[in-house]
Amino acid sequence: MKKLKLYWNERYQSLADEELSWTEVRPDLSLEWIEKLADRDDSIIDIGGGRSALIASLLGQGYTQLTHLDLSSVASRELQERLGEKANQINWICGSVLDFSSAATIDVWHDRAVFHFLTKAKDRQQYVKVLEQHLSPEGRVILATFHTSGPKKCSGLPICQYTSESLVREFNQWSETDWELELGAINDHVTPSGNVQVFQYSSLRKSR
Repeated sequence: MKKLKLYWNERYQSLADEELSWTEVRPDLSLEWIEKLADRDDSIIDIGGGRSALIASLLGQGYTQLTHLDLSSVASRELQERLGEKANQINWICGSVLDFSSAATIDVWHDRAVFHFLTKAKDRQQYVKVLEQHLSPEGRVILATFHTSGPKKCSGLPICQYTSESLVREFNQWSETDWELELGAINDHVTPSGNVQVFQYSSLRKSR
Protein backbone atom coordinates (compact mmCIF):
# COMPACT_ATOMS: atom_id res chain seq x y z
CA MET A 1 0.00 0.00 0.00
CA LYS A 2 2.91 2.37 0.66
CA LYS A 3 4.07 2.01 -2.95
CA LEU A 4 0.57 2.82 -4.21
CA LYS A 5 0.41 5.94 -2.04
CA LEU A 6 3.73 7.11 -3.45
CA TYR A 7 2.57 6.32 -6.98
CA TRP A 8 -0.65 8.31 -6.74
CA ASN A 9 0.98 11.19 -4.89
CA GLU A 10 3.56 11.42 -7.67
CA ARG A 11 0.84 11.40 -10.35
CA TYR A 12 -1.11 14.20 -8.72
CA GLN A 13 1.99 16.19 -7.84
CA SER A 14 3.51 16.07 -11.32
CA LEU A 15 0.43 16.32 -13.54
CA ALA A 16 -2.27 18.97 -13.89
CA ASP A 17 -5.92 17.96 -14.26
CA GLU A 18 -5.81 18.38 -18.05
CA GLU A 19 -2.94 15.87 -18.15
CA LEU A 20 -4.83 13.18 -16.21
CA SER A 21 -6.89 10.86 -18.41
CA TRP A 22 -9.70 10.42 -15.89
CA THR A 23 -10.47 14.13 -15.47
CA GLU A 24 -14.08 15.17 -16.11
CA VAL A 25 -14.91 18.85 -16.42
CA ARG A 26 -18.29 18.01 -14.92
CA PRO A 27 -19.28 14.53 -13.69
CA ASP A 28 -22.73 14.72 -15.29
CA LEU A 29 -23.77 11.06 -15.10
CA SER A 30 -22.73 10.72 -11.45
CA LEU A 31 -24.60 13.91 -10.58
CA GLU A 32 -27.69 12.79 -12.49
CA TRP A 33 -27.83 9.47 -10.66
CA ILE A 34 -27.14 10.93 -7.23
CA GLU A 35 -29.92 13.47 -7.85
CA LYS A 36 -32.23 10.59 -8.71
CA LEU A 37 -31.27 8.35 -5.77
CA ALA A 38 -30.36 10.62 -2.85
CA ASP A 39 -31.96 13.27 -0.67
CA ARG A 40 -30.01 16.42 0.18
CA ASP A 41 -29.34 15.22 3.74
CA ASP A 42 -28.25 11.70 2.77
CA SER A 43 -24.72 10.61 3.61
CA ILE A 44 -22.61 10.35 0.45
CA ILE A 45 -19.02 9.13 0.12
CA ASP A 46 -16.83 9.61 -2.94
CA ILE A 47 -14.33 6.75 -3.08
CA GLY A 48 -11.07 7.73 -4.76
CA GLY A 49 -12.34 11.27 -5.20
CA GLY A 50 -8.92 12.70 -6.07
CA ARG A 51 -9.33 16.23 -7.43
CA SER A 52 -12.71 15.40 -8.95
CA ALA A 53 -15.32 18.13 -9.36
CA LEU A 54 -18.00 15.88 -7.85
CA ILE A 55 -17.71 17.04 -4.24
CA ALA A 56 -17.80 20.73 -5.19
CA SER A 57 -20.78 20.11 -7.49
CA LEU A 58 -22.69 18.28 -4.76
CA LEU A 59 -21.99 21.09 -2.31
CA GLY A 60 -23.34 23.55 -4.84
CA GLN A 61 -26.52 21.50 -5.15
CA GLY A 62 -27.13 21.58 -1.40
CA TYR A 63 -25.95 18.14 -0.25
CA THR A 64 -24.82 18.40 3.36
CA GLN A 65 -23.25 15.08 4.43
CA LEU A 66 -20.29 14.50 2.14
CA THR A 67 -17.15 12.42 2.63
CA HIS A 68 -14.09 12.41 0.36
CA LEU A 69 -11.78 9.39 0.52
CA ASP A 70 -8.55 9.06 -1.42
CA LEU A 71 -5.23 7.30 -1.02
CA SER A 72 -3.34 10.41 -2.18
CA SER A 73 -2.68 13.08 0.43
CA VAL A 74 -1.58 15.39 -2.41
CA ALA A 75 -4.94 15.15 -4.19
CA SER A 76 -6.84 15.57 -0.93
CA ARG A 77 -4.86 18.63 0.13
CA GLU A 78 -5.09 20.32 -3.27
CA LEU A 79 -8.85 19.79 -3.51
CA GLN A 80 -9.28 21.23 -0.02
CA GLU A 81 -7.26 24.27 -1.08
CA ARG A 82 -9.48 24.73 -4.13
CA LEU A 83 -12.62 24.62 -2.03
CA GLY A 84 -11.31 27.14 0.49
CA GLU A 85 -13.66 27.63 3.45
CA LYS A 86 -16.17 25.23 1.88
CA ALA A 87 -13.71 22.41 2.61
CA ASN A 88 -14.78 22.62 6.26
CA GLN A 89 -18.15 21.18 5.23
CA ILE A 90 -16.55 17.93 4.00
CA ASN A 91 -15.35 14.90 5.95
CA TRP A 92 -11.85 14.21 4.59
CA ILE A 93 -10.29 10.74 4.82
CA CYS A 94 -6.86 9.96 3.42
CA GLY A 95 -6.34 6.22 3.13
CA SER A 96 -7.30 3.00 1.39
CA VAL A 97 -10.94 2.08 0.93
CA LEU A 98 -9.97 -1.44 2.04
CA ASP A 99 -9.18 -0.03 5.51
CA PHE A 100 -12.13 2.36 5.69
CA SER A 101 -13.92 2.41 9.04
CA SER A 102 -16.63 4.74 10.30
CA ALA A 103 -19.34 4.71 12.94
CA ALA A 104 -21.64 6.54 10.52
CA THR A 105 -23.63 4.74 7.83
CA ILE A 106 -23.45 5.63 4.14
CA ASP A 107 -26.55 6.19 1.98
CA VAL A 108 -24.76 6.59 -1.37
CA TRP A 109 -21.39 4.96 -2.05
CA HIS A 110 -19.88 6.50 -5.19
CA ASP A 111 -16.81 5.00 -6.84
CA ARG A 112 -15.57 6.04 -10.24
CA ALA A 113 -12.55 3.95 -11.25
CA VAL A 114 -11.26 2.56 -7.96
CA PHE A 115 -12.85 -0.90 -7.92
CA HIS A 116 -11.42 -1.81 -11.32
CA PHE A 117 -7.88 -1.48 -9.88
CA LEU A 118 -8.57 -4.40 -7.54
CA THR A 119 -7.07 -7.22 -9.58
CA LYS A 120 -6.72 -9.58 -6.60
CA ALA A 121 -9.78 -11.55 -5.50
CA LYS A 122 -9.01 -11.04 -1.81
CA ASP A 123 -9.04 -7.26 -2.31
CA ARG A 124 -12.40 -7.35 -4.10
CA GLN A 125 -13.78 -9.49 -1.29
CA GLN A 126 -12.50 -7.00 1.30
CA TYR A 127 -13.98 -4.09 -0.67
CA VAL A 128 -17.45 -5.65 -0.68
CA LYS A 129 -17.11 -6.49 3.02
CA VAL A 130 -16.19 -2.91 3.95
CA LEU A 131 -18.96 -1.51 1.78
CA GLU A 132 -21.61 -3.76 3.33
CA GLN A 133 -20.45 -2.88 6.83
CA HIS A 134 -21.12 0.80 6.19
CA LEU A 135 -24.01 1.01 3.73
CA SER A 136 -27.44 1.85 5.15
CA PRO A 137 -30.23 -0.73 4.60
CA GLU A 138 -31.69 1.28 1.71
CA GLY A 139 -28.31 2.50 0.51
CA ARG A 140 -27.15 2.62 -3.10
CA VAL A 141 -23.80 1.91 -4.72
CA ILE A 142 -22.85 3.90 -7.83
CA LEU A 143 -19.83 2.21 -9.33
CA ALA A 144 -18.03 3.00 -12.59
CA THR A 145 -15.26 0.89 -14.13
CA PHE A 146 -13.77 0.39 -17.56
CA HIS A 147 -16.19 -1.59 -19.72
CA THR A 148 -15.15 -4.85 -21.37
CA SER A 149 -14.76 -2.86 -24.59
CA GLY A 150 -12.67 -0.22 -22.84
CA PRO A 151 -8.96 0.05 -21.98
CA LYS A 152 -7.12 -2.80 -20.26
CA LYS A 153 -5.01 -0.44 -18.19
CA CYS A 154 -5.69 2.76 -16.27
CA SER A 155 -2.91 5.23 -15.56
CA GLY A 156 -0.45 2.55 -16.59
CA LEU A 157 -1.75 0.00 -14.07
CA PRO A 158 -3.63 -3.24 -14.86
CA ILE A 159 -7.36 -3.26 -14.18
CA CYS A 160 -10.37 -5.59 -14.33
CA GLN A 161 -13.02 -4.80 -16.93
CA TYR A 162 -16.74 -5.22 -16.22
CA THR A 163 -20.22 -5.03 -17.59
CA SER A 164 -23.09 -4.16 -15.26
CA GLU A 165 -24.08 -7.81 -15.21
CA SER A 166 -20.61 -9.12 -14.39
CA LEU A 167 -20.26 -6.48 -11.67
CA VAL A 168 -23.43 -7.73 -9.98
CA ARG A 169 -22.10 -11.29 -10.17
CA GLU A 170 -18.80 -10.14 -8.67
CA PHE A 171 -20.57 -8.48 -5.73
CA ASN A 172 -22.79 -11.50 -5.13
CA GLN A 173 -19.77 -13.78 -5.15
CA TRP A 174 -18.45 -12.09 -2.01
CA SER A 175 -21.71 -11.12 -0.31
CA GLU A 176 -23.93 -12.89 2.19
CA THR A 177 -26.90 -10.99 0.74
CA ASP A 178 -28.03 -10.58 -2.87
CA TRP A 179 -27.32 -7.47 -4.92
CA GLU A 180 -29.32 -6.33 -7.92
CA LEU A 181 -28.83 -3.79 -10.69
CA GLU A 182 -31.03 -0.71 -10.44
CA LEU A 183 -29.46 1.47 -13.16
CA GLY A 184 -26.91 0.67 -15.82
CA ALA A 185 -25.23 2.69 -18.56
CA ILE A 186 -22.28 2.66 -20.93
CA ASN A 187 -20.44 5.97 -20.92
CA ASP A 188 -17.89 7.19 -23.44
CA HIS A 189 -15.48 9.33 -21.45
CA VAL A 190 -13.50 11.72 -23.62
CA THR A 191 -10.14 12.31 -21.95
CA PRO A 192 -8.55 15.79 -21.87
CA SER A 193 -6.26 14.63 -24.71
CA GLY A 194 -9.27 13.65 -26.84
CA ASN A 195 -9.15 9.87 -26.51
CA VAL A 196 -12.29 7.87 -25.73
CA GLN A 197 -12.46 5.49 -22.78
CA VAL A 198 -15.53 3.28 -22.50
CA PHE A 199 -16.87 3.03 -18.93
CA GLN A 200 -19.76 1.06 -17.51
CA TYR A 201 -21.79 2.75 -14.77
CA SER A 202 -23.92 0.66 -12.43
CA SER A 203 -26.19 1.53 -9.56
CA LEU A 204 -26.56 -1.45 -7.23
CA ARG A 205 -28.81 -2.06 -4.27
CA LYS A 206 -29.52 -5.00 -2.02
CA SER A 207 -32.31 -7.21 -3.34
CA ARG A 208 -35.65 -6.62 -1.72
